[in-house]
Amino acid sequence: MDKTASEAAGPKREHRVSSLLWATYQIARKYQFKRLVERGFDDLNPPLMNIMIYPHPDGVRPSDLVEKTNMTKQAVNYLLGQLEKLGYLERRSGKRGGRRLVYMTKRGWQAIDAHRAAVLEVEKKWSGIVGEKRFIQFKEVLHELGGKPLVG
Repeated sequence: MDKTASEAAGPKREHRVSSLLWATYQIARKYQFKRLVERGFDDLNPPLMNIMIYPHPDGVRPSDLVEKTNMTKQAVNYLLGQLEKLGYLERRSGKRGGRRLVYMTKRGWQAIDAHRAAVLEVEKKWSGIVGEKRFIQFKEVLHELGGKPLVG
């Protein structure tokens, strides 16, 4: 009897948690962008939102965003420039002068509010699929694991 290519490759591999998290994140992110476009924020794209998502870039140094996003300094500065041109944030001197910090504008906060509303819609939909109790437990586990670095 002939084996299929997947059978010949060995036992079926189960999905690992990192790929499952990535897949659900992509589903949520696609929905969030759809809702942002519907709410008038059609000039945003995923790289720009990588700068704006929690923790929000308000009163932070651009170098903090480099670390948060795991992007190069050049990439972050390019995206900050784009977000400034679009009116979502601005770079200005901090309260004590010195280095320029990134601050959200009114339009930036409006986009964050629209994004957060979409996140809450996703949570409500997922809670309806798996049940409220299981979804709450799922969030609790993610919260617990999110505070426990695996290295160092």
